[in-house]
Amino acid sequence: MIKDTYKMEVIPDSRFHYIRFSGVWGKDTAKPFINEAVKSFFESGRKYTLVDMRKQEQKTNPFYDYYSIQEMYEAKVYKIRKIAVLDSLVRKEDNDFFELTAQNHNINIRFFYSEDEAIRWLTNEDSQ
Repeated sequence: MIKDTYKMEVIPDSRFHYIRFSGVWGKDTAKPFINEAVKSFFESGRKYTLVDMRKQEQKTNPFYDYYSIQEMYEAKVYKIRKIAVLDSLVRKEDNDFFELTAQNHNINIRFFYSEDEAIRWLTNEDSQ
């Protein structure tokens, strides 16, 4: 059995808060992931956040379940103006569902599979 571990790395960027997660994800890592990410978001003082999940190993994605959305809402993630998540196309169907459900909870999160598209959305003041 593979042990759940993850690593969070903050990438310096003057336009937005940029964090990269990697490692092996499971249900036991969802809550610590969200808590660590939210703490990092708010400490940065930025309104725009880019989360890169492309280096995670496929066991599960902490964004997949409704529990994660509740955790994000309780942590006041909705105060962040825009959250762009870079992920693998393999998880697109799950990500589409998560994105819609999160937006129904006033969390402005979008999933992208191209870094250029994610950055364009984050830095465009007119996009929602």
